[in-house]
Amino acid sequence: MEFDAILICTGRNSKPHRPFEWRWEKKFKGRIIHAQNFKSSYGYHNKVVLIVGFGNSAVDCASALAGVAKQVYLSTRRGSWLLPQQSKNGGAPWDLSYNTRFSYLGRKVIPKYLRNWLWEMELNERFDHSAAGVQPKHRFLSANFTFSNDLPRHLTNGRVKIKPNILSFTDTGVEFTDQTIVEQVDEVILCTGYKFEFPFLEEGKLIFIRENDFHLYKHMFLPDLSEHNNLALIGFVQPRGPIFPVVEMQSRFFFHTLSGLYKLPSPFEMKRVLEEKRCDISLNYLKTHRHTQVEDYIEYMDDLASAIEIQPRLQNLAFSNPKLAIKCFFGPTTSYQFRLNGTHSWQGASQAISHVNKRMFPNGTSNYPSVLCFYLIMLALIYLIYAIFFPKL
Repeated sequence: MEFDAILICTGRNSKPHRPFEWRWEKKFKGRIIHAQNFKSSYGYHNKVVLIVGFGNSAVDCASALAGVAKQVYLSTRRGSWLLPQQSKNGGAPWDLSYNTRFSYLGRKVIPKYLRNWLWEMELNERFDHSAAGVQPKHRFLSANFTFSNDLPRHLTNGRVKIKPNILSFTDTGVEFTDQTIVEQVDEVILCTGYKFEFPFLEEGKLIFIRENDFHLYKHMFLPDLSEHNNLALIGFVQPRGPIFPVVEMQSRFFFHTLSGLYKLPSPFEMKRVLEEKRCDISLNYLKTHRHTQVEDYIEYMDDLASAIEIQPRLQNLAFSNPKLAIKCFFGPTTSYQFRLNGTHSWQGASQAISHVNKRMFPNGTSNYPSVLCFYLIMLALIYLIYAIFFPKL
């Protein structure tokens, strides 16, 4: 069959990634699985479980098993900064509070070293990472975020114990790089992430991938096929925020290019942009397979939206509908904002934006007034800091 266009939507979490085989791993009599195959805590009662990794999957597995297993060990190479799943903003989901246009402005204005210091101070005030043995050497903004409300409590009461990297296995246990040995381990769960593979595209030769690193314009298009613009990947990006609004935006961007409403740049220009992005990631993130397709959620959404002219026009809203403009600027950046104007706009977008907080807290009321006061105070403090320390800027 012939098709006019092909979208690859197989997902970025479909192919488990695991480290190279450890010494004497095949002699181990316990069970070793990847987190992809962990469905529930059923069957782990009174067992000793070792979880490898310290990302979101690892801390979720550890928290789920802490009240069931006899003992849970968490093996980590570098630790991580632990964030609560709810923000201080009335208990709203953290990603919604982080991904406001006001917060994005702060990320652009406040120097990175200052933002690192403020985040690390706040997180250590909530939970002493160093005392728990999970404080990483890297700065807060140099890696993907790890979220957990329960793990700090389990680390404190000893239901979960931290271990360094695995050195080797024994018949029934595991030896670690600090020369400690856990003699009896029943289950090992590898929370070591996923890898990108496209074996069905010209037998895997169409897209060159090395350590999860591959180069697609806007994380979608192969530069050398830009003139055809009828092959794209959807969802192979790592936003610091929700993935589904990003997938929707990528789909809209693709169909604008396919229908001729937007013309992709030349292959040379695409490669130039990709090289800039590659340098930015290498300078700002740890060099691991987890940090190859990282994007700021708002920056990426606005980048695609501005290209196809559907970005919200807050300057115009400030005069025509000030209340809505305030909610767009200080509230979560939802997909509704990109339905206010342009192609495929929606008349109900304004009302949907106004009711976001009420849908998050159906038994409460919107807390925009209090949030607005807090943000205005923060904005004044940022301006004061810059006026004192950077008077010439």
